Amino acid sequence: RVSEFDNNAGWAAVISADANFADFADVSVTGRIETIGFGGIEQRVNERSQEDSKYYDLVTNIDLGKLLPKNLGVRLPLNYSISEEIHDPKYDPQYQDVLFDDAKDINPNSDKSRDHTKRKSISLIGVRKTRTNNNPDKKVHFYDIENLSVSYAYNEMKHKDYNVEKYLDQNVRASANYTYGFQPKSIEPFKNWGFLTKKKYLRFIKDINFSLLPSTVSVNSNIIRSYNEQKSRSLVDNLPDLPTLTQRNFMFNWDYNIAYNLTKSLQFTFRALNDYVYDDYDRNDDIT
Repeated sequence: RVSEFDNNAGWAAVISADANFADFADVSVTGRIETIGFGGIEQRVNERSQEDSKYYDLVTNIDLGKLLPKNLGVRLPLNYSISEEIHDPKYDPQYQDVLFDDAKDINPNSDKSRDHTKRKSISLIGVRKTRTNNNPDKKVHFYDIENLSVSYAYNEMKHKDYNVEKYLDQNVRASANYTYGFQPKSIEPFKNWGFLTKKKYLRFIKDINFSLLPSTVSVNSNIIRSYNEQKSRSLVDNLPDLPTLTQRNFMFNWDYNIAYNLTKSLQFTFRALNDYVYDDYDRNDDIT
């Protein structure tokens, strides 16, 4: 016969808030707390939460270009987010039938039982200078800075728990894009040759046309760096610490695109990709 169920109730709370500052920025905050014993009324005792959980998340978007004079036409969108999640178990991770508070004297690693994860990211996507209406008659050139846009993004995650002493994952991505569209200039050398319209079998010659310049040219470049580090705990007495495992990737690529309307009805597209992966690391290199 089973008796004396641990039927202590828990509680939970959720908070969410959003703020908007005109067209300059918006902020979103979310938080959640859940204690041991919380669950739905349809859940059994063993299905209820077996840990104390805390979580928060902050996301903000800011248009930094609004701080600059409007006639500059600069777009500078900033995104920043951070979140953190913590779990404290009810039972000891090693002696799973012993309460966490009662296992501190028999498990020397009991104080490392917390499960903690933290994430953060920052990005500037599509930073560029747009064309303004200050001088509408200004001619568009291939060397105008408005043809260029750049982006940057950084993401990081840190984690640790009873089995993992340290886990770090970082990703950095930087990119640049150049795009220029030529004014269409179609040449029809036989358009004004009137005698071609008199013969039906010669009319197609009058419609012959071709373009001297491509319609669009674009170049994309990306730099991607990723770094990962992980170290597991040595939970057995008298054994040395486990080694730290590290991994790093560094990639660089180019992407060329040319769109060419050879005639009004014949289109040609050329694309070239160039990927470069750097992996020439020495054992003693500092890869951080």
